[in-house]
Amino acid sequence: MKITSEEKFIFRALFSSERIDKKTLQELDYEKIIKLASSHLILPTLYSNLKEKNYLKFLEKEFVNYLKNIFDLNNERNKEFVREVKEISRLLNKNDINHVFLKSASYLLMKIYKCNGQRMIGDIDILIEENDIQKANLILEKIGYFNINEIDYFPDESHHHIRKVHEKNIFAIEIHKRPLNDPDSETETVRYLKSKLKIEGVNLMSRENCALYLITNFQFHDKGAKYQRYSIRAMYDYFNIQNGQRKILNHKYGNVINDFFIPFYLFKIDFNGYNIDELNKLNILRFKLKHRFLWYRVIEELIINIVEKIRILPKRLKKIKRSRKYRSHLKQRIIDKLFF
Repeated sequence: MKITSEEKFIFRALFSSERIDKKTLQELDYEKIIKLASSHLILPTLYSNLKEKNYLKFLEKEFVNYLKNIFDLNNERNKEFVREVKEISRLLNKNDINHVFLKSASYLLMKIYKCNGQRMIGDIDILIEENDIQKANLILEKIGYFNINEIDYFPDESHHHIRKVHEKNIFAIEIHKRPLNDPDSETETVRYLKSKLKIEGVNLMSRENCALYLITNFQFHDKGAKYQRYSIRAMYDYFNIQNGQRKILNHKYGNVINDFFIPFYLFKIDFNGYNIDELNKLNILRFKLKHRFLWYRVIEELIINIVEKIRILPKRLKKIKRSRKYRSHLKQRIIDKLFF
């Protein structure tokens, strides 16, 4: 599979100890690097690795300054993230709410990176035992959090409740009732809550569960499996969580988990995280075609989107028929798209 010079540079900077020669560094297209790294949310990650490997002195000053600025801003933002997580954790623990923080909170407080400024972060995700969810919502509302939307019209389809925000805090909160949209993933809730760790007073996922949730969340919710997409940020997270080793075995989502390792194989990232014989040959072909041909990617994703819309259409039509609020909601969405 053809890989651009800029892709090779990013993969080597993040995943390899092999030195990149000065000539290669000076022939790079910096605009392409920024575009690719930005789309995968890894600009501060890239800067941190380039600095650690002593490459910055060989790169254009403007490019280095741009990355440094992004890194510094992200580093300060992540400090605030940890502060907000600890505040929420204190409240939940004080009220005996059984919970565990997912994804970013676990990554930062477990210190899976050499510095916390590496990772770009979104929301604060918390998995809460079903019996404690209503209580947790009330506690958060008492300290100023409120729902960003008024109504969730299809709550059974989502694994989390409506996002909550706070006027004085940066990060939104998502309370998860189960790890995945798949209703069968409720059994995973027990797994994550039972094996949680406590670090600095915060309930966090174990490393094994961090790796498992990272992969299944990307493959299902970010549609990595459905569209054969890849995320360099997710790949880098996994690489650091498991120290380059694969420890997820005999899981019910085994085939979906295996597909996560296709880009490692095709981009020639060398580590012991996958078995080539376990990778789905058809999905390897799909990944190659989507990476190489824009026309194929557009056609395949169009077909998948049409099939998905047909699948959910009966349920949407039923809701339109029965709910005046939902009809008003759709009408407003159409107006927003047409005029704003």
